[in-house]
Amino acid sequence: MSEPLPKQKRLIESKLGALIGVLLALLWVASMSVVDAHASSFVPASWFLLAVVALAFIGVALGYKVVRLPLTAWCSIAVGCYFLVRCMAGPSLVESWKDEGLILGAFVFYLSGIYYGQSRSASGLAFVLGGAVLLNLVALWLMGETDLSIRYLGRPEMALTGPMSRNTTLLVYKNFAGLVLSLCGVLMIWWAVWKGRSLGSLFCFLLGVAGVVGAFFCQTRVVFLVAPLLLAFGSLIWVLKTIFGGGKLSWIQCVLSVFILIGLSVFVADCFMERSILDAAWGIETHLRFLIWSEAWRWIGDAPLWGYGASSAQWLMAPTYKEFHLPNYVHNDFLEGWVGYGIIGAGLMLAVIVVHLLKGVRALASEHVSEERKTKEALAMLCVVGVSAAAMADFVWHNFSLVCLTAFAFGMMASPFPRPAIRWFDFRNWAPESRNRVVPLKAESGPFKVLLLMGGLALGLLIAGLSQELLPGWKAQWKYDSMTAEGGSVEARRDFLLQTIPQYPDSRIGDHYVLVGAGSLDWPAFEQALRVILHHNPRQIFTATMLADVLGRQGKFEEAELVFRRSYRGDGPNSNNLGSWPVYYATNLYAWGQQMLAAGKAGIACSMMQHAEDITKGCGRLYPNIKWGLNGKNWSFRPSAERQSFISRCKTDLTVLKSIGVQPDHSWKAPMEPSGKSALYLRYEQEK
Repeated sequence: MSEPLPKQKRLIESKLGALIGVLLALLWVASMSVVDAHASSFVPASWFLLAVVALAFIGVALGYKVVRLPLTAWCSIAVGCYFLVRCMAGPSLVESWKDEGLILGAFVFYLSGIYYGQSRSASGLAFVLGGAVLLNLVALWLMGETDLSIRYLGRPEMALTGPMSRNTTLLVYKNFAGLVLSLCGVLMIWWAVWKGRSLGSLFCFLLGVAGVVGAFFCQTRVVFLVAPLLLAFGSLIWVLKTIFGGGKLSWIQCVLSVFILIGLSVFVADCFMERSILDAAWGIETHLRFLIWSEAWRWIGDAPLWGYGASSAQWLMAPTYKEFHLPNYVHNDFLEGWVGYGIIGAGLMLAVIVVHLLKGVRALASEHVSEERKTKEALAMLCVVGVSAAAMADFVWHNFSLVCLTAFAFGMMASPFPRPAIRWFDFRNWAPESRNRVVPLKAESGPFKVLLLMGGLALGLLIAGLSQELLPGWKAQWKYDSMTAEGGSVEARRDFLLQTIPQYPDSRIGDHYVLVGAGSLDWPAFEQALRVILHHNPRQIFTATMLADVLGRQGKFEEAELVFRRSYRGDGPNSNNLGSWPVYYATNLYAWGQQMLAAGKAGIACSMMQHAEDITKGCGRLYPNIKWGLNGKNWSFRPSAERQSFISRCKTDLTVLKSIGVQPDHSWKAPMEPSGKSALYLRYEQEK
């Protein structure tokens, strides 16, 4: 049996290990200033990650000892590889890049959490959490100053839309900001309580309370969920630590338990009386969460085993989404994981959480684990519980800083510790006895070191390759922001966007092309750009709809109709939904009918405009503006008054055609290619 690892030869306690820790801490805090739901945000993070991987690679190659990775870690890494492979099968290349970046970052932080678990101090963890709380509180205060711009606290959004303007802390998105402040705040409170009486503990306690209070100013309901949950769960862990350690409950534990009991009583009374807390919880329906969840659940049945790929749910539900903006995330990462990665992916997500929490409980129950280590284990358990609870009603694991925080906590729980040789699921033996043989820590052997080095090399190459793919888009957003700030011409900015699309085929850039100021658009150039986007993102329904509109604008009726037929499943969505599809299609049918009428094909024109009128009745009304873009910005298919006049003329022409006895010619609805689909609105005749 090998001896415990010598202190002077451990990577975690070397100067090189300290540098790695500082870089990871800086990366985690810096990533809070980025809207991480977009792929190109991985570029600055990749430089930090590459440095960390390179330094760790050098340290292992020089002979520094690192603890042997347990079976839990190897299995978790394998799970990460499964997600890494499956994410590239998504409907959108850019979304796949984004998920790949998140997973690669999680790998690095997971391994760092394993090795940090071997350190003999938890003060560094409290220092980083405290720094995050302080920075977010300062940013929250600065946001209230009208003479300060968000651009000095955050950065431009990844979609080339210029500086953000929402007034919510470093994380920009209010739910993420509230989650980080409340989570870090409660973790610091518990760290201070578990550390005992000292001036440093008092400061951490007060800073933690300030973080929780600050979370209430982020205009999010997540703090109502996370703060009470972690206070209650932390109290449970505290009791377990005391009981497992053979001690007695102190008076402060009893007081805190009474406090939590009173809080729960107030909550129950409020539910039956004022209902304000219950109403706040019910407000989770914002962004139509219940509708999105039901839609996502419906899609699970079509690909239950493997799923559709990264971030596929938002594009699958786009045709039936009941709001006029680009589709949103499911706002439930477990459900989104099920849709994207199938029952296998969802099952692996839950298994990873459960197994690591069990590892944490085993550490708390071991008499061979130091109090410092138990404190880190308890904080990691609290972190995973809090983020997992928030993930049930939001897309927290689409944010780089929150993914890394969760992965780091998992790593700390997976980190090995001296333990009795007992079976995993023999709960009767969880409380160790002196008769049990203790298994000490071991350093990685030569073969496993080689395997670790090969894995580190592969990880570095993947990070470098993805960074190279995303670098043009990342550089472009900064250049475009500078062009906007310096008053660049509309033509120059549009040309720049079109040049960026082949390098970074994001549909949001196509949206922004039509949102840049006034003036005529270069329709042929924009058509080619949309074709590039759709080629790389073949299931993005909104991009297909935009392409059909642009083709119709140029009089390319058959090409536009073919885009619709190829892009929509079946015959299209029901007409009673407020998705963009019926509005676009009806508008195009009116325009195409006019083109057929001008070409002397009165029968086809009559059929098209009749179908457009039927769609208008089914949709309730045709909206004066069609939203292609983000943040409530509109781009009209035609100027509103002109468009209404155009539709009115179409209806008049249809009435005239009917009055002179023109018979509708439905030949345009026939398939345009072998084994192709008929026109999408053929279903309306069947429904009649």
